[in-house]
Amino acid sequence: MEKMKHCLGQQGKSCLLVLAGAVMLFLLLVEPALAKTVAGTTSRNSSKYDFNCVYTLTDDAANKRYALEVTAQLKIKKYKFSSTQTHKVNIKINGTTYTKTFDGMSGGNNSSTVTKNLYKKTVYFSYASAARSIPVSITTSDISSGGYGPGVCKASTNVTVPAVTTTKILSGSVIWQDNNNQDGLRSTRTITVIRDGQAYTSFAAIGAWNVSVPVYKAGGGESAYSVTGNGLSGYSGPSVSGFNLTYTRTAYYTTEVSGKIYWEDMDNLMGTRPGSVVVRVLRGTSVAAQGTVSPGADGSWSFCFSDLPKYEGGAEIRYTVSQNADGYGTAYEGFKIINTWIPAFDVRMGFSI
Repeated sequence: MEKMKHCLGQQGKSCLLVLAGAVMLFLLLVEPALAKTVAGTTSRNSSKYDFNCVYTLTDDAANKRYALEVTAQLKIKKYKFSSTQTHKVNIKINGTTYTKTFDGMSGGNNSSTVTKNLYKKTVYFSYASAARSIPVSITTSDISSGGYGPGVCKASTNVTVPAVTTTKILSGSVIWQDNNNQDGLRSTRTITVIRDGQAYTSFAAIGAWNVSVPVYKAGGGESAYSVTGNGLSGYSGPSVSGFNLTYTRTAYYTTEVSGKIYWEDMDNLMGTRPGSVVVRVLRGTSVAAQGTVSPGADGSWSFCFSDLPKYEGGAEIRYTVSQNADGYGTAYEGFKIINTWIPAFDVRMGFSI
């Protein structure tokens, strides 16, 4: 059984497969095309003549097609033959017949085999998503003179034109450099696919995406692709790497925590009030900021922590404050801290008259 091995993706490279009837003789890689020889028949003197259908199937990717070249080949084996008559060769490819007429033939000798290529025809088949079986046949008129010659020659075969994927998938991602969407500003972006310098298609994406596009240009050759994306306020970019688009947050929303510390200790009657305390800003149970607070020139105790992230994952962060002062009980009203002195002894005094 005849087999064809097509070397896809190696334009100009191919495999030579020589067949005699249905027997495979040898297989080797050659340049520049995939050539096959299929033995035919002669109506006379078969011991002196070989008639072959020789064909090559070449991947012409630049023009999105296959080139099928068919040759009617006659071999004169150690025999001398000449004819002055008019002869015809018909090559039929996929239902269409191509004819060549020539006057006379001479060639061959008694010591070597001479090869005559009687007719060569090339037909093109555009890429298709399904494989196709192309019937090929060759016939000649009666090539004879004075009882000599091969007579009527015939050969036929089927050539498989492989399927070719005419589309491909472009894959990419919208990448965010924004601390896990800290401010909750992410939104779908309009991604535009550029094909050979022209906008081809646009779609919305916020993360990974893929899109089907043609592999080849209308005029032949592979299409080149790139992508662009629309901007987003508060982000730089997008910067493009391959088919990935990166948006980078330029500045995060911030907030501040400010408040005052009050002392319920009879104006520090017992001198127990510390000279400073450490105030911590808490984000849940984690310390987001802390600092030492001392009384100001006017004697008031106040604090302010700025540049704190305002959002996490798009939700506003709830901050609380914490502070410890030895000898005092502490209460909180929002960011207002109230320290109440706790006497270490019983301050109640009895008086009698």
